Amino acid sequence: YGWYPGVTLIVWRGDGNKHCYLCRLPGNASDWNYTVAKGAISYVKDATRADNDDFIKEYDVNGDGRVDQEDLNTWQNDWEEINDDDDDDQEDEGDGDSKSNGSVIRGGKSWFIYKSSNYGKNWTYTEMLPQLSGLNLFVDPTNANILYGTVHGCIVRSYNQGDTWTACWNATGLTGSISKLAIKDSKTMLAFRGRDIPLRTKDAGNTWQALTSLTAVASMAPSGDWSWTGKTLVITGRGGVQSASHPHAGFVWASTDDGDTWTDETGDIACCAGGGQWYENKLYLNSAGQGILAKTMEAEGDEILV
Repeated sequence: YGWYPGVTLIVWRGDGNKHCYLCRLPGNASDWNYTVAKGAISYVKDATRADNDDFIKEYDVNGDGRVDQEDLNTWQNDWEEINDDDDDDQEDEGDGDSKSNGSVIRGGKSWFIYKSSNYGKNWTYTEMLPQLSGLNLFVDPTNANILYGTVHGCIVRSYNQGDTWTACWNATGLTGSISKLAIKDSKTMLAFRGRDIPLRTKDAGNTWQALTSLTAVASMAPSGDWSWTGKTLVITGRGGVQSASHPHAGFVWASTDDGDTWTDETGDIACCAGGGQWYENKLYLNSAGQGILAKTMEAEGDEILV
Protein backbone atom coordinates (compact mmCIF):
# COMPACT_ATOMS: atom_id res chain seq x y z
CA TYR A 1 0.00 0.00 0.00
CA GLY A 2 3.05 2.27 -0.11
CA TRP A 3 1.92 3.44 -3.56
CA TYR A 4 -1.15 5.20 -2.11
CA PRO A 5 -0.14 8.83 -1.43
CA GLY A 6 0.01 9.65 2.26
CA VAL A 7 -1.39 6.34 3.53
CA THR A 8 0.21 5.46 6.88
CA LEU A 9 -2.08 2.70 8.18
CA ILE A 10 -4.29 -0.13 6.91
CA VAL A 11 -6.96 -1.61 9.19
CA TRP A 12 -8.71 -4.93 8.50
CA ARG A 13 -12.04 -4.84 10.38
CA GLY A 14 -12.34 -8.55 10.98
CA ASP A 15 -14.33 -7.64 14.08
CA GLY A 16 -17.09 -6.01 12.07
CA ASN A 17 -17.95 -5.54 8.40
CA LYS A 18 -14.92 -7.45 7.03
CA HIS A 19 -13.72 -4.37 5.14
CA CYS A 20 -10.20 -3.07 4.76
CA TYR A 21 -9.62 0.65 5.37
CA LEU A 22 -6.76 2.86 4.16
CA CYS A 23 -5.98 5.53 6.72
CA ARG A 24 -3.85 8.65 6.84
CA LEU A 25 -2.94 9.42 10.43
CA PRO A 26 -0.59 12.28 11.35
CA GLY A 27 2.49 12.06 13.53
CA ASN A 28 4.64 9.10 14.53
CA ALA A 29 3.08 5.65 14.81
CA SER A 30 4.44 5.30 18.36
CA ASP A 31 2.19 8.19 19.43
CA TRP A 32 -1.05 6.65 18.17
CA ASN A 33 -3.63 5.08 20.51
CA TYR A 34 -4.70 1.49 19.83
CA THR A 35 -7.77 -0.40 21.07
CA VAL A 36 -7.84 -4.20 21.15
CA ALA A 37 -10.69 -5.61 19.01
CA LYS A 38 -10.89 -9.36 18.39
CA GLY A 39 -10.51 -10.03 14.67
CA ALA A 40 -9.24 -6.55 13.79
CA ILE A 41 -5.69 -6.18 12.47
CA SER A 42 -3.66 -3.01 11.94
CA TYR A 43 -0.78 -2.75 9.47
CA VAL A 44 1.42 0.26 10.14
CA LYS A 45 3.47 1.58 7.26
CA ASP A 46 7.19 1.08 7.96
CA ALA A 47 9.02 4.20 9.14
CA THR A 48 5.79 6.23 9.37
CA ARG A 49 6.84 9.64 10.56
CA ALA A 50 5.53 13.17 10.82
CA ASP A 51 7.56 14.41 7.86
CA ASN A 52 5.93 11.97 5.41
CA ASP A 53 4.28 14.80 3.46
CA ASP A 54 7.53 16.77 3.34
CA PHE A 55 9.35 13.75 1.92
CA ILE A 56 6.81 13.32 -0.89
CA LYS A 57 6.89 17.04 -1.70
CA GLU A 58 10.68 17.02 -1.89
CA TYR A 59 11.13 14.02 -4.18
CA ASP A 60 7.80 13.90 -6.09
CA VAL A 61 9.11 15.75 -9.14
CA ASN A 62 6.06 15.29 -11.39
CA GLY A 63 3.53 16.03 -8.62
CA ASP A 64 1.53 12.78 -8.87
CA GLY A 65 1.57 12.23 -5.11
CA ARG A 66 4.17 9.45 -5.00
CA VAL A 67 7.88 8.85 -5.57
CA ASP A 68 8.14 6.55 -8.58
CA GLN A 69 10.29 5.63 -11.60
CA GLU A 70 9.73 8.94 -13.39
CA ASP A 71 10.91 10.84 -10.32
CA LEU A 72 13.88 8.49 -9.99
CA ASN A 73 14.96 9.18 -13.57
CA THR A 74 14.72 12.94 -13.01
CA TRP A 75 16.73 12.80 -9.80
CA GLN A 76 19.24 10.51 -11.47
CA ASN A 77 20.40 13.41 -13.62
CA ASP A 78 21.44 15.20 -10.43
CA TRP A 79 23.23 12.26 -8.81
CA GLU A 80 27.00 12.46 -8.71
CA GLU A 81 28.48 10.22 -11.36
CA ILE A 82 32.02 8.93 -11.50
CA ASN A 83 33.65 7.85 -14.76
CA ASP A 84 35.77 5.04 -13.40
CA ASP A 85 37.50 4.18 -16.67
CA ASP A 86 40.68 3.10 -14.89
CA ASP A 87 38.98 0.41 -12.84
CA ASP A 88 38.02 -2.12 -15.51
CA ASP A 89 37.98 -5.01 -13.08
CA GLN A 90 34.59 -3.81 -11.79
CA GLU A 91 32.95 -4.32 -15.16
CA ASP A 92 31.84 -7.88 -15.85
CA GLU A 93 32.32 -9.39 -19.28
CA GLY A 94 29.20 -9.42 -21.40
CA ASP A 95 27.66 -6.48 -19.57
CA GLY A 96 24.74 -5.37 -21.72
CA ASP A 97 24.61 -1.83 -20.35
CA SER A 98 27.27 0.25 -22.03
CA LYS A 99 25.49 3.46 -21.01
CA SER A 100 25.88 2.93 -17.27
CA ASN A 101 29.37 1.40 -17.09
CA GLY A 102 31.45 3.50 -14.71
CA SER A 103 28.47 5.61 -13.57
CA VAL A 104 27.59 5.12 -9.93
CA ILE A 105 25.17 6.63 -7.45
CA ARG A 106 26.99 8.11 -4.47
CA GLY A 107 26.17 8.02 -0.74
CA GLY A 108 23.06 9.31 1.02
CA LYS A 109 21.52 9.88 4.44
CA SER A 110 18.03 8.36 4.52
CA TRP A 111 18.54 4.64 5.12
CA PHE A 112 21.22 1.98 5.41
CA ILE A 113 22.64 -1.29 4.13
CA TYR A 114 24.18 -3.37 6.92
CA LYS A 115 26.97 -5.83 6.08
CA SER A 116 28.81 -8.57 7.94
CA SER A 117 31.76 -10.63 6.71
CA ASN A 118 31.93 -12.92 9.76
CA TYR A 119 28.44 -14.44 9.95
CA GLY A 120 26.93 -11.60 11.96
CA LYS A 121 29.57 -11.19 14.66
CA ASN A 122 30.39 -7.67 13.52
CA TRP A 123 28.56 -5.27 11.23
CA THR A 124 29.31 -2.21 9.13
CA TYR A 125 26.79 -0.03 7.35
CA THR A 126 26.50 2.20 4.32
CA GLU A 127 24.19 5.22 4.18
CA MET A 128 21.98 5.25 1.08
CA LEU A 129 20.27 7.90 -1.01
CA PRO A 130 16.56 8.38 -0.22
CA GLN A 131 15.84 7.62 -3.88
CA LEU A 132 17.03 4.04 -3.20
CA SER A 133 14.66 3.53 -0.27
CA GLY A 134 12.96 0.16 -0.64
CA LEU A 135 15.88 -1.42 -2.52
CA ASN A 136 15.62 -5.22 -2.75
CA LEU A 137 18.96 -7.04 -2.78
CA PHE A 138 19.97 -10.09 -4.83
CA VAL A 139 23.31 -11.91 -5.07
CA ASP A 140 25.05 -13.85 -7.81
CA PRO A 141 26.20 -17.12 -6.17
CA THR A 142 29.08 -17.37 -8.65
CA ASN A 143 30.37 -13.79 -8.45
CA ALA A 144 30.91 -12.07 -5.11
CA ASN A 145 32.08 -8.86 -6.82
CA ILE A 146 28.63 -7.73 -7.92
CA LEU A 147 25.42 -7.06 -5.99
CA TYR A 148 22.06 -6.58 -7.74
CA GLY A 149 19.07 -4.59 -6.60
CA THR A 150 15.58 -3.70 -7.76
CA VAL A 151 14.05 -0.34 -6.90
CA HIS A 152 11.20 1.66 -8.43
CA GLY A 153 10.81 -0.91 -11.21
CA CYS A 154 14.40 -1.02 -12.47
CA ILE A 155 17.58 -3.04 -11.84
CA VAL A 156 20.65 -1.40 -10.32
CA ARG A 157 24.07 -2.93 -9.57
CA SER A 158 26.88 -2.37 -7.11
CA TYR A 159 30.52 -3.39 -7.57
CA ASN A 160 31.66 -2.40 -4.07
CA GLN A 161 29.27 -4.27 -1.74
CA GLY A 162 26.55 -1.63 -1.85
CA ASP A 163 28.58 1.50 -1.19
CA THR A 164 27.62 2.95 -4.59
CA TRP A 165 25.13 1.90 -7.26
CA THR A 166 24.88 2.18 -11.03
CA ALA A 167 22.07 3.90 -12.84
CA CYS A 168 19.10 1.79 -13.99
CA TRP A 169 20.20 -1.11 -16.18
CA ASN A 170 19.40 -0.37 -19.81
CA ALA A 171 19.57 -3.46 -22.04
CA THR A 172 17.80 -4.91 -25.07
CA GLY A 173 14.40 -6.29 -24.07
CA LEU A 174 14.68 -5.21 -20.43
CA THR A 175 11.28 -3.53 -20.19
CA GLY A 176 8.45 -3.23 -17.71
CA SER A 177 8.50 -2.74 -13.96
CA ILE A 178 11.01 -5.15 -12.41
CA SER A 179 10.18 -6.22 -8.84
CA LYS A 180 12.38 -9.26 -8.14
CA LEU A 181 15.30 -11.22 -9.59
CA ALA A 182 16.33 -14.85 -9.59
CA ILE A 183 20.01 -15.38 -10.38
CA LYS A 184 21.54 -18.71 -11.37
CA ASP A 185 24.96 -17.36 -12.32
CA SER A 186 26.52 -14.39 -14.10
CA LYS A 187 24.88 -15.33 -17.40
CA THR A 188 21.44 -16.71 -16.53
CA MET A 189 18.85 -14.69 -14.60
CA LEU A 190 15.11 -14.07 -14.36
CA ALA A 191 13.47 -10.68 -13.87
CA PHE A 192 9.96 -10.83 -12.39
CA ARG A 193 7.60 -8.05 -13.45
CA GLY A 194 4.65 -8.10 -11.06
CA ARG A 195 1.80 -9.66 -13.00
CA ASP A 196 3.51 -9.52 -16.40
CA ILE A 197 5.45 -12.37 -18.05
CA PRO A 198 8.91 -12.66 -16.44
CA LEU A 199 12.01 -11.94 -18.51
CA ARG A 200 15.05 -14.18 -18.86
CA THR A 201 18.62 -13.51 -19.95
CA LYS A 202 21.16 -16.22 -20.82
CA ASP A 203 23.92 -13.88 -22.02
CA ALA A 204 24.82 -11.93 -18.86
CA GLY A 205 22.13 -9.32 -19.40
CA ASN A 206 23.00 -8.24 -22.94
CA THR A 207 19.52 -9.25 -24.10
CA TRP A 208 16.31 -10.23 -22.29
CA GLN A 209 13.33 -12.20 -23.62
CA ALA A 210 9.88 -12.93 -22.23
CA LEU A 211 9.81 -16.41 -20.67
CA THR A 212 6.65 -17.51 -22.45
CA SER A 213 6.56 -20.87 -20.64
CA LEU A 214 5.22 -18.87 -17.65
CA THR A 215 2.44 -17.13 -19.57
CA ALA A 216 -0.25 -19.19 -17.82
CA VAL A 217 0.84 -18.03 -14.35
CA ALA A 218 2.21 -14.57 -15.11
CA SER A 219 -0.88 -12.88 -13.67
CA MET A 220 -0.32 -14.71 -10.37
CA ALA A 221 2.77 -12.61 -9.51
CA PRO A 222 5.23 -15.52 -9.44
CA SER A 223 8.66 -15.42 -7.84
CA GLY A 224 11.36 -18.02 -7.35
CA ASP A 225 14.99 -19.02 -7.25
CA TRP A 226 17.50 -21.62 -8.33
CA SER A 227 18.81 -24.35 -6.04
CA TRP A 228 22.30 -24.29 -4.58
CA THR A 229 23.50 -26.50 -7.43
CA GLY A 230 21.84 -24.34 -10.09
CA LYS A 231 20.16 -27.45 -11.51
CA THR A 232 16.61 -26.76 -10.33
CA LEU A 233 14.54 -23.58 -10.65
CA VAL A 234 11.37 -23.35 -8.56
CA ILE A 235 8.71 -20.64 -8.80
CA THR A 236 5.75 -20.09 -6.51
CA GLY A 237 2.68 -17.87 -6.56
CA ARG A 238 -1.06 -17.85 -6.10
CA GLY A 239 -4.17 -16.86 -8.01
CA GLY A 240 -5.87 -17.90 -11.21
CA VAL A 241 -9.20 -19.62 -11.79
CA GLN A 242 -10.11 -22.84 -10.03
CA SER A 243 -10.09 -25.91 -12.25
CA ALA A 244 -9.41 -29.63 -12.07
CA SER A 245 -5.71 -28.99 -12.78
CA HIS A 246 -5.56 -25.94 -10.46
CA PRO A 247 -7.87 -26.70 -7.51
CA HIS A 248 -6.24 -24.28 -5.08
CA ALA A 249 -4.84 -20.76 -5.28
CA GLY A 250 -1.20 -21.62 -4.56
CA PHE A 251 1.14 -23.32 -7.00
CA VAL A 252 4.73 -24.60 -7.05
CA TRP A 253 6.46 -25.27 -10.37
CA ALA A 254 9.93 -26.71 -10.93
CA SER A 255 12.22 -26.65 -13.97
CA THR A 256 15.50 -28.40 -14.70
CA ASP A 257 16.18 -26.56 -17.98
CA ASP A 258 16.23 -22.96 -16.72
CA GLY A 259 12.52 -22.39 -17.33
CA ASP A 260 11.98 -23.89 -20.79
CA THR A 261 9.68 -26.58 -19.38
CA TRP A 262 8.01 -27.10 -16.00
CA THR A 263 6.63 -29.81 -13.73
CA ASP A 264 3.86 -29.13 -11.20
CA GLU A 265 5.09 -29.75 -7.64
CA THR A 266 2.07 -28.20 -5.89
CA GLY A 267 0.76 -31.47 -4.50
CA ASP A 268 -1.70 -30.95 -1.64
CA ILE A 269 -0.81 -27.34 -0.85
CA ALA A 270 -4.28 -25.90 -0.29
CA CYS A 271 -3.72 -22.20 0.17
CA CYS A 272 -0.55 -20.28 -0.36
CA ALA A 273 3.01 -21.21 -1.12
CA GLY A 274 5.71 -18.60 -0.99
CA GLY A 275 8.91 -17.41 0.58
CA GLY A 276 10.85 -20.26 -0.99
CA GLN A 277 14.21 -20.89 0.67
CA TRP A 278 16.72 -23.49 -0.45
CA TYR A 279 18.98 -25.33 1.98
CA GLU A 280 21.29 -27.84 0.29
CA ASN A 281 18.99 -30.07 -1.80
CA LYS A 282 15.74 -29.24 -0.02
CA LEU A 283 13.18 -26.48 -0.67
CA TYR A 284 11.33 -24.83 2.23
CA LEU A 285 8.07 -22.90 1.82
CA ASN A 286 5.74 -21.00 4.11
CA SER A 287 2.07 -21.74 3.56
CA ALA A 288 -0.08 -19.21 5.48
CA GLY A 289 -1.74 -21.87 7.63
CA GLN A 290 -0.15 -25.24 6.88
CA GLY A 291 3.14 -24.50 8.60
CA ILE A 292 6.59 -24.69 7.04
CA LEU A 293 6.67 -27.12 4.14
CA ALA A 294 9.80 -28.91 2.97
CA LYS A 295 10.56 -31.16 0.03
CA THR A 296 13.75 -32.79 -1.23
CA MET A 297 14.11 -31.63 -4.82
CA GLU A 298 17.53 -33.04 -5.76
CA ALA A 299 19.65 -36.07 -5.00
CA GLU A 300 22.06 -35.81 -2.11
CA GLY A 301 25.68 -35.17 -3.00
CA ASP A 302 25.03 -32.91 -6.00
CA GLU A 303 27.82 -30.38 -6.41
CA ILE A 304 26.96 -26.92 -5.11
CA LEU A 305 27.29 -24.11 -7.66
CA VAL A 306 30.02 -21.68 -6.54
